[in-house]
Amino acid sequence: MKWRQMEDHEVEALLPTLSRLGGLRDVDAAACRFEDIGLPFYHFGNLIRVTVPDNHDFVWYVRLEDESITRLDGHEHSVHACNDRAPLTLTDELINPYVRFMCYFSGLGKVFELRVKRSAVGYTGKVWIFEDDGFFEHDVNVTVRGVLVTLERTPVADVPQFFDASFSL
Repeated sequence: MKWRQMEDHEVEALLPTLSRLGGLRDVDAAACRFEDIGLPFYHFGNLIRVTVPDNHDFVWYVRLEDESITRLDGHEHSVHACNDRAPLTLTDELINPYVRFMCYFSGLGKVFELRVKRSAVGYTGKVWIFEDDGFFEHDVNVTVRGVLVTLERTPVADVPQFFDASFSL
C-alpha cells in the first residue's frame, strides 16, 4: 500500500470535521499536505496524515466506513474507539499491520520487527519496539477485540541501526 495525496474536494469536505476534532487549530490548511492510506483491518477504513509545514509534524486521523472520523492522539483509547466503531477484523494476514498500528498510535513506540501469530487466546508473539527510553522486546497478547497486552518487556542491549520515519504499514 502507498500513501495517496487527497484531492482538494476531499480535503474541503473533511476540514470542518478535522478542525472540530483538534490538531489543526491556528494552522493554514491550504499549506498542509493531506494524504491517506487504507487500513485493511478496518473494513474500508483509512488513515489520514496531515503534514503541518512549519513544524514538520503530523496530525493523524482514522476515517471509517460509516464516515466517522477519530483523531489519533497518542493514547490507546483513540485506537480502541476506532476498534469499537469499525468493526475491527483481525486475521493471520492482518494481525501484524494492526500491531504495528496499535504500537505507534497508542504511544508505545515504533516497531522494528514483529512476529505475532494466532494462539488459543487470540494472537501472541514478540514485538521489538523503539521506545522513548530505549529498545525493548515485548512478549504480547492481542485479543480479538484489539486489546494489546504486554506480558513481558525486556530491554535489548545491542540496538540495531534504526532510522526514524513516519508511520507506514
